[in-house]
Amino acid sequence: MTSEKGQPGQYFEDFLKEQDTYESTTEQAVKRVLAYQLSEEIKTKAFPSQRWPAACTLVDHN
Repeated sequence: MTSEKGQPGQYFEDFLKEQDTYESTTEQAVKRVLAYQLSEEIKTKAFPSQRWPAACTLVDHN
């Protein structure tokens, strides 16, 4: 589904900008996607199941 502006989701982006949450929402979404991709890559590489040290945390879970 495309909006009058021609891009899917444009109204949602406009809404987030109006609410002044676009930047933080986008940042959180990117972090979640990267964390998911990293966890999937780790699964496929069959790394030993040891916990990463706390200093190696990649994502801030706010």
